[in-house]
Amino acid sequence: MVGVMATCVVEIYGLLFYAGLRINGVMVLNIVMALAVIVEFTGHYSRAFMVTSGKSRNDRMAKALEEIMEPVVYGGISTFLGVVPMAFALFRYFQLYFFNMYAIIIFVGLANGLILLPILLSWLGPPSLSAGSKTI
Repeated sequence: MVGVMATCVVEIYGLLFYAGLRINGVMVLNIVMALAVIVEFTGHYSRAFMVTSGKSRNDRMAKALEEIMEPVVYGGISTFLGVVPMAFALFRYFQLYFFNMYAIIIFVGLANGLILLPILLSWLGPPSLSAGSKTI
């Protein structure tokens, strides 16, 4: 999960360059906040993968995605709706450094949390925590 979060931060920095944003205090603060948002997208899936029992990692990946994908996508949508008013701000700085940046953060976080992380866990994931006991 930490590797996926680090990947997200690198991807966000790269996309911010193409969005025309420069490094400043607000951007660095938003990157720190991005880590919290990315934890929401990756943490729930990681937990679901770890407690799901199955015959293989691929089976556990499918079950975890089935369980957690809808709530995570709804969380991404609600977070995006929370920053949409910034797109209509009269001050251009808010549009650039808040709306554009958080739109990138949400997109990158969802893409990595629902595409990259399941692929990595299906290849390299640890054994299930529920494999050794009947109750959790």
